[in-house]
Amino acid sequence: QLITLLGENMPSDPNSPLGQQLHSIMSLRLVLLRPSANRTPQEEHTIDTILLLMDSYVAANRARSDIVLFLARDFAFHSMQMQQQMQQQAQHAVSGVEFMQMQQQVQGRGILS
Repeated sequence: QLITLLGENMPSDPNSPLGQQLHSIMSLRLVLLRPSANRTPQEEHTIDTILLLMDSYVAANRARSDIVLFLARDFAFHSMQMQQQMQQQAQHAVSGVEFMQMQQQVQGRGILS
């Protein structure tokens, strides 16, 4: 249902409110079209959240184009959050590796022996 809704409201005018969300709409659509076995757990969580949000927008009797706009913004927000978390995890991993290397250097000099 969501894939159909996104397809029906695909913007043709890049200056329209939906047109400004074209990247998010296309990205969400592509994630939804990908088999669930090929999605990351984070993507699955994001999709579950998007579907819950869609249900709430439908229950509130929002216009279909508004629902697409809201979901595109929601997806963009969640995607940005995922990227920030991944960057933080990568930085922590690098920090851990650097710490281990420094510790090995110090031990190699006999300082901690």
